Amino acid sequence: MDLRLDPIQELSLWPWRLYLPLLSLWNRGAITRGPAQDRVALTFDDGPDGRFTPAMLETLDRFQARATFFMLGAQIERAPDLAREVASRGHELAVHLFSHDRAAARDHARFREELLRTVALVQEAAGRPPRFLRLPFAYLGKQTPRRIRDDFGLRTAHWSFSLLDSRYAAARIEQRFRRAVFPGAIALLHDGVGPHSSHGRTRQPTLEALPGVIATCRERGLEPVTLSELLG
Repeated sequence: MDLRLDPIQELSLWPWRLYLPLLSLWNRGAITRGPAQDRVALTFDDGPDGRFTPAMLETLDRFQARATFFMLGAQIERAPDLAREVASRGHELAVHLFSHDRAAARDHARFREELLRTVALVQEAAGRPPRFLRLPFAYLGKQTPRRIRDDFGLRTAHWSFSLLDSRYAAARIEQRFRRAVFPGAIALLHDGVGPHSSHGRTRQPTLEALPGVIATCRERGLEPVTLSELLG
């Protein structure tokens, strides 16, 4: 497949190509994109949530798309069967700490406790140990990706761009995705509502936008895959 872009598409991408190295620097080495291949990673935070996750799974199934779900330990404890269903449908489970409280990253003991507790829950649900961690709000606090990798064997993965789906209606979410997506991108969406989220209490707009997001991927020759598949 020819992944070359026309001049207008190339010009539209230059802000992202400047932005991503700065984002990676701010995140102190966290992963913010994959190789520039014909793939894109759709990632969902703050679930599993019985109000929205099942319908998102149905949409992903209908369009034969795979995704990565960064789950909160507290949410897995509330809906362990739903977490197992996400894994059984071929999606990847990853760690989003337990409480969705950025203060956890400022306290080494609390961070360790929340991380290990959530790792155990994810492993039980998925039947395999997780590979990736995403800090709530991408806030590293006193942690570093290298220390997290060395101490816990997890790679810190944030995102190339957020769809800001806590703030916008479905049409705006789709528009933002069309403008921002590129080969190897990691897109941030949500299938649940974190207890310390500052925007929105519903993921209905995300659910309504998801078919259009996947359709945009396919129109541009980009296959929605898990983060492990994107990064190899």
